[in-house]
Formats: sequence, C-alpha cells, structure tokens
Amino acid sequence: MHCHLGSQITEVTPYLDAVRVMVDVLTHIRNRTGRVPPELDLVGGHGIAYRPNDPALDVAQLARAARRELQECCERAGLPVPHLSVEPGRALVGPAGVVLYRVAAVKRTRNRTSVVVDGGMSDNPRPALYGAQYHLLAVPAAGAYQLSMSSNYNAVPRPAVVAVRDGEARLLVRRETLDDLARREVGR
Repeated sequence: MHCHLGSQITEVTPYLDAVRVMVDVLTHIRNRTGRVPPELDLVGGHGIAYRPNDPALDVAQLARAARRELQECCERAGLPVPHLSVEPGRALVGPAGVVLYRVAAVKRTRNRTSVVVDGGMSDNPRPALYGAQYHLLAVPAAGAYQLSMSSNYNAVPRPAVVAVRDGEARLLVRRETLDDLARREVGR
C-alpha cells in the first residue's frame, strides 16, 4: 500500500493520522479479500528548512512514532504488521542543491528592500505558485525542485546544473541557449 501525504510536513502527527487511515484500508482489504498487503509506504511531505529557523521534520522521532502507531493499530485490528517504508524524497535531494543568482538591481524604500535577480518564474516558480520564501540569493535547499520545475517561461533559457565536490566543478546539464529554443520553431 502506498500513501502520499502531501508537502512540507514538519510535524509527526500527519504521518500518524495516515497510519491510522491506512490500517483501516488494510483491514477493509483483508475483510474483502482475505489478504493483507505486506508493505505500507508513506510517501511525501518531509519538510525541510528553506530559511533560518524554519521547522524541519525530526526523522528519528517520526520513525519511532510511526512504527509504534502501526504496531498498535495492527494489533487492535488483528492484522500482521506490514513492513513500513517512509520515502524522504525532498529531505535527501533538497539540501543537496543551491541556486546562485546575480543581483541586477537593489531598490530600497522606507519599509522594504527589493532585489532584482537574474532568475525568476522560469527557474523557480515556487514563490509565485504557492508563496515559497527564501532567505539568501544563494538559495539553499534547491535540489528537490529547481531543475524539475524549471521551464522556458517567457522564452528564458534554463540555467546550467553544476556539481561541486572538494573544490572541483563538473557540468551536469549545460545552460540552455536561445538557439535551443529557436530550434523547436517550425513557423519560420
């Protein structure tokens, strides 16, 4: 059984709620078929810190609490305890990436400082789509969604992806060019 919880969950409680719901589903399956799926997979949701002091999910606490809840619920339902998997997704790849922007302009008013950068909707639609906020112009925790959500919005070519390890840089995905975009045009 596979259950996707959602996104950016930083507390254990939603996982425990999902365990209870899924044990009800397992009970229903057993009652209708006589079989119980051998694995329960809770996917999605691992919250990570995007800014200083943002909450993040305590994985050790989650493991203890989810396992205990699953055992207790299965015991009450008379079910064998399935193998429990929790897929961390964003918690693994999010912190592995950093996006670097160049500052094009800075505008200061009495109440706010605005910074214009060489990026935006094409390389990171998260702020516009659902209000994601970041703290620096070297945006941390960008490994999970930056590349996968990038696009050619407003005909802006996608940026390169570079791996850096021990002071050595290696190009993984080359920067998209205007020629790349034009190559797809057939109406010339």
